[in-house]
Amino acid sequence: MDKVFIEGLTVFARHGVHPEEAVLGQRFIFDVELQLDLAPAGQSDHLTDTVDYGAVMSRITQVAEKRHCRLLESLAESIVQDLLAAFPRVTAVRLRIHKPAAPVPGTFSSLGIEVVRERSR
Repeated sequence: MDKVFIEGLTVFARHGVHPEEAVLGQRFIFDVELQLDLAPAGQSDHLTDTVDYGAVMSRITQVAEKRHCRLLESLAESIVQDLLAAFPRVTAVRLRIHKPAAPVPGTFSSLGIEVVRERSR
């Protein structure tokens, strides 16, 4: 299946289990793949036959900035469900959320989660 993808969308937001994360905030990095048939857009050359990258980035940013979630799993579920509702051509979404400054002991470049959701039929 065809995919539209965005890698490295960086959003400053306030998510986390620790109280200081809600106060101070931190960077979150999003990678998203939207599965859909790109043949109609390839044939028509019209934006209406695909998914607008800017609109996807805007929706991810809005959800990440407006919601406060303790868990990345909750944030991811909110974003994925929003994307599926907003873009009816999309049949599945794969979302990775990186938390490069997570307050956990150890040395790492990033940690996070990945979820994959398919549209209910």
